[in-house]
Amino acid sequence: MGLNERQYRAAESRYWEVEGVLPTETWVRLPRIGTRVRIQVAGEGPPVLFVHGGSINGTCFAPLVARLSDFRCLVLDRPGCGLSERLPARVSDVATFAISAETLIVDVLDALEIEQADIVATSLGGYHALRTAVAHPSRIRRVLELGFPIGAPNGPMPFVMRLAGVRGVVRLMTRLPVSERAVRSMLAQIGLRRALAEGRVPQEGIEWFRALLRYTDTMKNDLDASPILHGLRGVNPAILLDDEMLGGIQVPMLFLWGAEDQFGGEPVARSFVAKVHGARLVVIPESGHVVWLDDPDGIAESTREFLAAPSVAHQGP
Repeated sequence: MGLNERQYRAAESRYWEVEGVLPTETWVRLPRIGTRVRIQVAGEGPPVLFVHGGSINGTCFAPLVARLSDFRCLVLDRPGCGLSERLPARVSDVATFAISAETLIVDVLDALEIEQADIVATSLGGYHALRTAVAHPSRIRRVLELGFPIGAPNGPMPFVMRLAGVRGVVRLMTRLPVSERAVRSMLAQIGLRRALAEGRVPQEGIEWFRALLRYTDTMKNDLDASPILHGLRGVNPAILLDDEMLGGIQVPMLFLWGAEDQFGGEPVARSFVAKVHGARLVVIPESGHVVWLDDPDGIAESTREFLAAPSVAHQGP
């Protein structure tokens, strides 16, 4: 239905308000990436950059950010997502996307004049964090990965995600009205079935996501910027991260991974994290892809404990 910033902002504000947070907003231009992005800021303390997954925006982290007021939470809308400007050109190959992924976080930190920060990332944002940890380890203090990160081997993709890889379907989806029932079905398929059933997603959260689909071009823009899906066939195998890259990571990393993650559960988690140098894995029982909504208080406590740990000397090149 196209961009309607006023309608989108109204729904987004209501979701933040129900979580008890009123973030401020800053915009920065990214010279390497070639666009301008929005960052919502909440809390006071050490800087933590939040990097969201695919076809969504930074407001997905609202329940977690609300519980981390002792950190300066920098909640990024990746290019083309939420209200951030889209990339200047479509990205059609994984090699170009990989370079963009390992550049984005550093570009944001430079624009904010931050030398080093902690990163909290999920799903597609997790791919950005992993590649940045390899390419620019001195800029990253610690990385917390929430749920399955793109780049890990995965099982069958949820149907709604495979649909999102079909350009014509995405164009149709963005032109049609989105019902609350359709939104709930989509959220259930991408890992919120239990949270929805147990009432942990407020109505304001449902309406925020519905507004994101109705009033922004997030889904279309992310498809153009992220060549990770082969249409209905699922994930492009070229996106997988190899063992040598994972073994070369020197940044402290913690994975909080849902045992029932639809993209890859506990067996995938244990196999993948074992390849990441020095990483620690905590499997969250009865949790899916969006672990901070299945157990917001527990995930916030684990996040605070990990990020508050003393810095360690960088061991890499």
